[in-house]
Amino acid sequence: MTGKCFQGFLVVLGLDVNEENAREELRVLRDNLVRFTTDFALLEKEKNIYLIINLAPFNVVSSTFFGDIGATLDVEQVKLIGLCGMRPTVKKIAQRMGVIQPGNGGTAPTQNIQDNLHKIRAFDSLEEGFKALIVSE
Repeated sequence: MTGKCFQGFLVVLGLDVNEENAREELRVLRDNLVRFTTDFALLEKEKNIYLIINLAPFNVVSSTFFGDIGATLDVEQVKLIGLCGMRPTVKKIAQRMGVIQPGNGGTAPTQNIQDNLHKIRAFDSLEEGFKALIVSE
């Protein structure tokens, strides 16, 4: 397969998480997401940002986490938010919040999420998320 790699900044969150530190690392992940959202907004408009988040270590995440994802969507430079390796319980929360597969009878997604849903993609693994950054020629 030949392809062209993405052009821009790649940010990967959640790589150093394991079962023992998952609760604390989720807090750190949320803090970093909020901090990066602020930093992203300061970048030049022509800089694209691709955000890959490893959710595989987490059995559960709060709905507030997906609210933070919604805030990140406001940043024009963010072109992709890859949610990688979601366990079934996390996927159900994402569906209920309308972040993936909208219209499932859960909470209606905010207008911001509805308008930017095309930026959010769920991947079964980090590897799939990284492969999505390669544009086929």
